Amino acid sequence: MELRGSDVWVDITDPPFEARRAKIMANLREAFDDHEYDRIAREIARLRLLGGDPSDAVAEAILWSYERFEFGWTHAYAGAADWLTLYDEHANDPETQLICLLEIVGHIADDTLREENYPYGEGVRNYDENGFVSAMEDEDEDTVMAMLRGGLAAGLSFPDFERGLSRAALAHYAAFGHCMIYVTKAGRLIERFGDRVAEPVLLSLARHTLFSSREDQIPEFRHYAEALASWGKGRNGTAPEASEFKGLNAKNAMKLAARHGKSDPEALYRALLAANADNMLHYDMAYQKQTDLNIRDNVGWLDFTHTIAFANAARKTCAKYPELCPMRCCNWPASAAATTPIRTPPWMTASGGSTTPTISSTPASRVCLTTAATSTSSRCIT
Repeated sequence: MELRGSDVWVDITDPPFEARRAKIMANLREAFDDHEYDRIAREIARLRLLGGDPSDAVAEAILWSYERFEFGWTHAYAGAADWLTLYDEHANDPETQLICLLEIVGHIADDTLREENYPYGEGVRNYDENGFVSAMEDEDEDTVMAMLRGGLAAGLSFPDFERGLSRAALAHYAAFGHCMIYVTKAGRLIERFGDRVAEPVLLSLARHTLFSSREDQIPEFRHYAEALASWGKGRNGTAPEASEFKGLNAKNAMKLAARHGKSDPEALYRALLAANADNMLHYDMAYQKQTDLNIRDNVGWLDFTHTIAFANAARKTCAKYPELCPMRCCNWPASAAATTPIRTPPWMTASGGSTTPTISSTPASRVCLTTAATSTSSRCIT
């Protein structure tokens, strides 16, 4: 505004794009820090209307949050990868796209609300895959972080770290399979947002694996290491039927998988997937609402869906690194046995027909589950 003689001239020209974007991002940061869900939505919408890329809000949320995860990744980052897939699938629906981005940023904000910073080590060392996996096994966070920083400084990218991260994720039955799932989601986030999120995503992912509980150290799953050691030493080169896993505890499920370790990995995978699908199919959801159960019998819907999520992640990883198949096929039966079906739900007995899942895959990257009772609506994962 300026005075020209007796006239007051007001400049109503919009500020430059970068200045307006910076203001929106500053407002978004304030909303993020307070987990103001409605305000987060408004600022992301403003970013889109400005002509910016609204998905930048996700990249910024990662940068704002990764040091505030004391124990590394949560579902917030993992879910982000899948919400972004839905975002891309609704390119002509800005309202749905806004919902996708809001769920990501809101979840990250909620998980880091009022958390202080938990800095990562600043050391830098040359990345060596075997040394990295060994440091992960020893829970040596300083060495792990230094190797990741060193690798990034040397120009390495996610594919260069992926096998080491996968080996560490599968070295134990850890965090109920989350570690392996998170590795695949990390790759997708880095592929989308590039170098600006590579270090935050990798450091927080490694921290999660380091701090994950190793359930194979407790009696129920302690057979994991023995099953890995015996893998492929049996004489049976034929994959078992899915029904053979039914009712087995974790130890016997892993022993069965290891005994058939010489069989075709894809055939063994399909048998395990069908066993997991059968568990999920037979689960009566009323069970999870009961309050008088034993602690070890606290089984909910997530327990079943999680085995399918793990299957998807492990399949993709082992397609790249076949040598990890034994680790995948020992880790998975532990999850399957931990979610043994409780009882057949009423809807199933009323529907009639066979309820044993069958597996088809056409093409090979798309696995579909079908039962006679639900043959009109197969369920597929890719």
